[in-house]
Amino acid sequence: MACMSADKFVSACYKEHFIQDFDWGEWVRQYESELESDNFIRAADLVTIVRMLTAHIRGDRFCDGHLLSVMDNGTIGKILNRLHELDSEAGGEA
Repeated sequence: MACMSADKFVSACYKEHFIQDFDWGEWVRQYESELESDNFIRAADLVTIVRMLTAHIRGDRFCDGHLLSVMDNGTIGKILNRLHELDSEAGGEA
């Protein structure tokens, strides 16, 4: 059941263009210690959210179970909450 939820989440992220082509591996190396930090997530702009989602989803290809782990520990939920905040601040147009 959890895998099905993860699969649907990944599909939705691709469909809504939250997965972008950039050097996510290098970006992760630069921000590795902050990717699950509440402060980093709370301060994230839309570009950073897209990069976090891309890094977590693509990273799961190299570390099986990574995405489920960040879903279970609440990181993905925090990222989505921040995305909702940004959308609200933009009047629902973000």
